[in-house]
Amino acid sequence: MLSTALVVRGFGLGAVTLPVFATAYEGLDRARIPDASVITRASQQVGGSFGSAVLALILVEQVSGVAGDRTTFWWTIAFTAVAVVLALRLPSLTNRPARTG
Repeated sequence: MLSTALVVRGFGLGAVTLPVFATAYEGLDRARIPDASVITRASQQVGGSFGSAVLALILVEQVSGVAGDRTTFWWTIAFTAVAVVLALRLPSLTNRPARTG
């Protein structure tokens, strides 16, 4: 069950990352894309580090054999669920107003 959950989570993360970055660059002038690239990359690094630190803290606080691992795993599932909700709120090509002119 753990392996299946991690594989699904990995595919989901890969499927969400590209649209998030594409949305960040949408509508920018060509000259502004490098700035957006730096910001999205820095946000990814800081977010990943912060998330890892939070999960490490949860694991350290819950260390009691398998129960600590289980608790930390469920926290990762909760974080993933929040990410899915946020990803579903990203703009898409189907719900964007048409450009005129």
